[in-house]
Amino acid sequence: MDWPVSEGFFDASALTFAVMYFGVHRRANMLKSVNGNNLERARAGIRNAAWDLTYLSQWVRRSRQEPEHPWMFCTNDRVLAELGNYLVTDETDQSLSALSTVFDRHWSKRDAEALLAHYQHCWDVVCRSPDRPHLVHERLRHLEEITGIVEQELSRTFPAPDGRTG
Repeated sequence: MDWPVSEGFFDASALTFAVMYFGVHRRANMLKSVNGNNLERARAGIRNAAWDLTYLSQWVRRSRQEPEHPWMFCTNDRVLAELGNYLVTDETDQSLSALSTVFDRHWSKRDAEALLAHYQHCWDVVCRSPDRPHLVHERLRHLEEITGIVEQELSRTFPAPDGRTG
């Protein structure tokens, strides 16, 4: 949870997904095909999750920008639907309350309280930083480069069909 502090970049969809994924009550198949030995299937699973989070983030953003219009989010993906339910809030207090609910549902009580307190600390640090707008702009500008780095790491982690790593 510390990376948003150094990068000045909080993404509610990604954070909520991570809270659910790394929690003790994880749903099966949140990241499809990443537990096997097939690099291409793992990449496809990660791209699928990234697309889902992008889709969800855009829906949340638009529903907040244009609240006079009804915005419906339709999916058969139960994890995505659960994420959407957590992310639809209007006020900062409600957002924190929703995040508290995510932690409570996916972590032990003690860990949920500690994680929420740490999140609040990170958020406060980032919001006070005068560098945040610049950091966010640079982060978004280098998104393709970051994607390449992640894919290189995946290549090193997953063996190729002939047994070699990337």
